[in-house]
Amino acid sequence: GDWKTHSFALRSGFMNAYIQHLVQDRNIASAESREVVVYLNGSYWYPTFAQEKYSGKFFQEQYGVDDDNVIIVKGGGVDSGSADDHALYFAIYDFIDTHDMSTPEAYKELNELMDIQSYIDFSCVNIYFGNLDYNEDKNSVYWRARKTGTGEYEDGRWRWALYDLDLENLNYGVLEEDINTFTMDTHYAGSALNTRPMWVALRKNPAFRQQFAVSFMDIVNTDFTVQNAVAALEDWEVSLPWDVRTPEWALHYFPARTEAITGYLAEEFGLTGEKAAITLSVNDARGGNILLNTITPDLSEGQWTGIYFTDYPVTVTAVPDKGYTFAGWQSDTAEELTEKTLT
Repeated sequence: GDWKTHSFALRSGFMNAYIQHLVQDRNIASAESREVVVYLNGSYWYPTFAQEKYSGKFFQEQYGVDDDNVIIVKGGGVDSGSADDHALYFAIYDFIDTHDMSTPEAYKELNELMDIQSYIDFSCVNIYFGNLDYNEDKNSVYWRARKTGTGEYEDGRWRWALYDLDLENLNYGVLEEDINTFTMDTHYAGSALNTRPMWVALRKNPAFRQQFAVSFMDIVNTDFTVQNAVAALEDWEVSLPWDVRTPEWALHYFPARTEAITGYLAEEFGLTGEKAAITLSVNDARGGNILLNTITPDLSEGQWTGIYFTDYPVTVTAVPDKGYTFAGWQSDTAEELTEKTLT
């Protein structure tokens, strides 16, 4: 998109820029970057990226919340706001400390304090790429509207923003495919993900486990496909061979990483089912879309296939375009069904 009026910074690190570009469709804020070359007093210095900075103006322009009504917490402290604002953030931890998070009631009430899907998306991205330099404070950015209003993002819930994803520096220049980010102690950010308070609390809840596992596979089947990863590299107006992140690299890394991390996902959540293919097709790609869990698969070619664990059901909803009506579903295992939403 076009540059807006909020501020930006010069920020090195290809993966930090690329990953945020790759997952703009998810329920997490991400800062877009452009490749630039730095000249100082007319002399060439180095190539780097100009990246958007998170600020009140950023969230106003991206999410429609007035900048003076935005609270930003970065690194565990209020980046934009007051001590009273910080207390609103700690209310999340007060809640999980005083409620049985295994119950549906507690899960529903917590989702009124924080956008759990946003936390899930933030976690999925960091877990997939093996980020060993973040925790619930470090390199985590949260934001919310201070006063509630009528806008979609003025509900007063905390949401997450991707930040500082220079992952390759943590693995001595190599992005490792076979790394269990759920259980690995991190050299830079303390104990493993699955020991951290928010994760430990949410993991007790069956609805969270299902929502997380399904969302993880949604992202794997869309943003992290080879086709999408390569297209992002080719279409992103990046000319320099940044850290040898080429289409050839993507062809190797994404399938290998997906295979490894989905195995570790199954271990973390005790999944015992198989990874099965789900194929969706439409008889007229111009007639509408299908909402699958948290994604809208690309049906421009008439058909789409994704992989899901059989432990959990998936949900599909037919969304006809204007001028079209939904006739029904046809399945290999059932007669024609007329409900728009099936689970």
